[in-house]
Amino acid sequence: MRENYINVGRIKQARRQARHRVIFIIVSAIVIFALSILLGQYLRAQVDAMPQRGDLPEALLSGQLPADTSDASKISIMASDLPLIDLPDANAIAELVEELTLGSREAVSLCLRDDGGNIHYRSSVAQNLVGQTADGTDLSILLPALHNANIYTSAVFGVTAFATADPVDRELLRAYELSLAAEIGTFAIDEILLTGLPITVDTLDEITAFLEEIDALLPENVQLAVSIPAELTQQPAGAVLIKQISLIADTVALDLRTLTAEDSQSIADAASTIFSEASLYFSKYNMRVLIPHVDNETFSAFRQSMELNGIHNWQVAR
Repeated sequence: MRENYINVGRIKQARRQARHRVIFIIVSAIVIFALSILLGQYLRAQVDAMPQRGDLPEALLSGQLPADTSDASKISIMASDLPLIDLPDANAIAELVEELTLGSREAVSLCLRDDGGNIHYRSSVAQNLVGQTADGTDLSILLPALHNANIYTSAVFGVTAFATADPVDRELLRAYELSLAAEIGTFAIDEILLTGLPITVDTLDEITAFLEEIDALLPENVQLAVSIPAELTQQPAGAVLIKQISLIADTVALDLRTLTAEDSQSIADAASTIFSEASLYFSKYNMRVLIPHVDNETFSAFRQSMELNGIHNWQVAR
């Protein structure tokens, strides 16, 4: 009898479990069905809200997608320095451009104003405002010739206004340099690269205001590049400062011209350490490297180090 009682109990328990499973399956099916209906309604509403073909921008309809504005899309160049000497006339410029073309040069770095404030081209602004003699290379001839040869031109422009503490001199220099930058923008230049800016937490607001003014003065087709001190990548505030500069500048360039090496290192070795430690910056901003004028052996070491670190964006700057 006890055995029969146990069997009956097990049968009743099995039946209860079966009923529970059936109820669970039915409830699950109802829930899934209801969710399917809600999901279908949501997707239909999303489809209805999408623009129809007639509402799409003309650029999309024609297959001309908007340009990529991500950091990775910033311009990469490999530009050696082009000295602005021995170019007295159009014939000399034509010979130079032909030589560059035969040498498959795709970009050049032009020092139009060095970090000491010396100008190396014929500037009407400098002549009219400070009485500088209108000598040097005629950009109205050189730049169109380079442009017609499809050679990218980066104009290195040293900023000196922030080097003086006197507020009056600072404001005068600032206005003068804005005028010079605007003048350079009127030529067939592809890019103006500002150097010598003391980018710190204390100077950031003043410098960004200066950059915004220059950017507003430049034509839309002229890129604005800004160099940053090499040590900025190693400072706690560096990430924020570089990000703020990148919001205004089309290109951020790491300036290695003042880089120093320890006794056991070469300049190229010191640069290699920075390339490795700042790899995230180079990846995120496609950051350019400003290489100083060095001998051929050191230059080759720079190039090799950059290649090993995947850097293909550099120029030589005076």
